[in-house]
Order: sequence, then structure tokens, then C-alpha cells
Amino acid sequence: MSIRIVSLAAALLAASSAVRAIGDFPCSGSTDSQSCAAWSVDPNAQGTISATAVCQPDPINTSMSYCGYAHAACTSNVDCDYGSCQNGHCAGYLGDACSSDTDCQAFFFCGTDGKCGGTGAACANGAATAPIPSPDQQCVSQSCDTTTKTCAAPPAAGVPNGFGCSDNTMCASGWCSTASVCSLAASPQARRKRSTHVCPASQVACSTGFGDGYECIDSQTNLEQCGGCVADGTGVDCTAIFGVESVECDAGKCIVMSCVPGLNVNPTATACV
Repeated sequence: MSIRIVSLAAALLAASSAVRAIGDFPCSGSTDSQSCAAWSVDPNAQGTISATAVCQPDPINTSMSYCGYAHAACTSNVDCDYGSCQNGHCAGYLGDACSSDTDCQAFFFCGTDGKCGGTGAACANGAATAPIPSPDQQCVSQSCDTTTKTCAAPPAAGVPNGFGCSDNTMCASGWCSTASVCSLAASPQARRKRSTHVCPASQVACSTGFGDGYECIDSQTNLEQCGGCVADGTGVDCTAIFGVESVECDAGKCIVMSCVPGLNVNPTATACV
């Protein structure tokens, strides 16, 4: 797996200086992106992926997408980066259970706590001439010690909003969204599925990410689907903004009110910096 990672890092860095996330088959967001169908027959691909694999946005850096990445929907192992489809979704993302490095996707390694990218997992392990881009993103804690080249343990209280996750217990907020990112806890009403696809004129039907499930939302005020539906790219999940402590959706725009200690609201009230 290490050989694959080093060569892929070199390829990504050569292709785009803007690379900030990590996956084997970039399908959007970088100059070397191509369709999953193209990756399936590319002789230079770092591994195997099916032509029908889902092009999945990176939960942490949504400007990048990868085939069969994170918890993308799947029907067989070949639909997933590093080949593990479990219960209809790809496995091996940050926080997923593992017993060895080969249980984890792309640049992720198995930690001593039995989680991909968990405590003590390898990180920043590329060659000096082809360093891993953004090694912090190899870790659940989003903190890689580049001296020991291992991931730091996640905070005892759980990881902050905007960090990748596999289940609710990983998040300080207690809520891991369907996009596999820690978010402010959603209300049961906001997550309730509606029985028909007919929504009031002032609302839109957005996918819940599970089968044909959907919910009717007011995109002008809904925190999780602000401005439209996150699933189709028309909306934003305000609760997933990195480091946000308090946020609102007003007229379809996220407005950050406050941030976790150590971060500040930016001048346009759109992010924590």
C-alpha cells in the first residue's frame, strides 16, 4: 500500500498544485480528474475501480471528488476505492473499523485503536520528493505528527464540526451527517422522511442519502440544506462549516455567528478562520 501511496502522491502533485485531499481516483476538482468510467480502463490507475462507481465529494474538502471514496453508495467491492462494499456503502473511510492497513481506503492506515486514520495510524509517509498532500487529512483527529509520522488521538470530547466521521460517537456534536462529516445535531423533525415527493410550494424535496428517502425543506432557512439540496449541489450544510459553534441560514445563505475557541468568524461571516 505504501508504494501505491507514494506514486499517487507524486501524480497528484504533478497534476495540480491545488490538491488538498486524498483519494485514488479523482473525478472532479483537479486537473487530472476524469470520469470513473475512464479510470476503470486507465492503465496508469493506482488500483481498480468500476466504470459505474459513484463520484463522491470528499467530506472534508468538498471541492474534490473521488470515485468510490468515503461512504459512496456501492453494489460490489469493485465500486469502492480499495475494494470493500459493506451494506451498500464503501468502507474504509476515516473512523471505519479496521484490523490492518488494507482495510482502509486510499491514503488511510489502520490505527492502534482499530480505526482507519485513528490513533497511531501512519501519516505523512510519502517519499521526501513526493510528500503526502495535507497529511492531517489522513487522520480522524485531523492532526498528523510529521516527526513521528503518526496520527494524534482524537479529542476526548469528540472531533469538531467539519471533520470526517463514520458514526455519531466520533463527533463532539453527537451527529455524523449523511455526508460523513461531523455537524451540529439535526432535529428529528428535520431528518424525518416524508411519505410523498409532493412538497409545499415554499419547500423543495431533498434526498436524505438513503435509498429513495427525501425530506421537504425550506431552503431559505434550513441549516442543513441552506439555499437548496446538498445532494445535488444546490445547497450548503451550514452545520458542517469547519469550526462553527453557532450558525443560521438566512435567505438561503449561511451566516456564521460564532466559532469554537481558537477560531474567529471571518469578515463576511461565512467561515471560521
